[in-house]
Amino acid sequence: MQALGNEIDTMETAGKISNPVTFAETQQMPYLQAVIKEALRMHPATGLPLGRVVPPGGKLIAGYAFPEGTIVGINSWVAHANPKVFGEDATVFRPERWLESKEKSVMLDKYFFSFGMGSRTCIGKNISLLEMSKLVPQLIRNFDNSLEEPDQAWKTTNGCNTHPFSSPQLNLRLTHCHIKSDRTAYSGDVLGVEVCTPLLAPYPDWNGKHEKSNFDASNGVEDACGTPSSDLVVYAN
Repeated sequence: MQALGNEIDTMETAGKISNPVTFAETQQMPYLQAVIKEALRMHPATGLPLGRVVPPGGKLIAGYAFPEGTIVGINSWVAHANPKVFGEDATVFRPERWLESKEKSVMLDKYFFSFGMGSRTCIGKNISLLEMSKLVPQLIRNFDNSLEEPDQAWKTTNGCNTHPFSSPQLNLRLTHCHIKSDRTAYSGDVLGVEVCTPLLAPYPDWNGKHEKSNFDASNGVEDACGTPSSDLVVYAN
């Protein structure tokens, strides 16, 4: 987190990023892109194998012969934990693995299945990467964040998509670190709020229901769990 903050501060000091940051500017931030890729590697959204049908005539895959019509697939969670590809520290969050060399980065990309692969790549891939590239720098440059209970395990529930699920709720504390003069919506000197995962979007809970997210900068806000808070301000650009 500190390394990402340093990159953002360096780019901001040099006048190379706007506020809010543009997508084009984020493409010139290698550590940010490495953080996003590493996060998606360790926690891909798809929790089940991405099935493909063996074509007529059968297919030889990884030394095994599969007859036509067979459904084969790769689970991204398994592929992304392969130490032969991502190293013996594949279970460790280490964004630097994507920056060691251009050749290695290209090789890792070939095993990167967070959005699927080939002609059936997720149609939302580009908009998802745009959203993450724009949101993450704004959160890091404006807030210090920490887990309220860092020793609490983060559990997930699996299905077509893999969702975080913790009981008791996993809480993230955001503390406002600085505010730009053009952000007039914010009033107050200290921001220290507890918000529930996920931070900024409606989210299906364990029973399949949708929690309400209601943000109002003028009258106070509710976090993703519906808990009122007068400190959190969300900027829409």
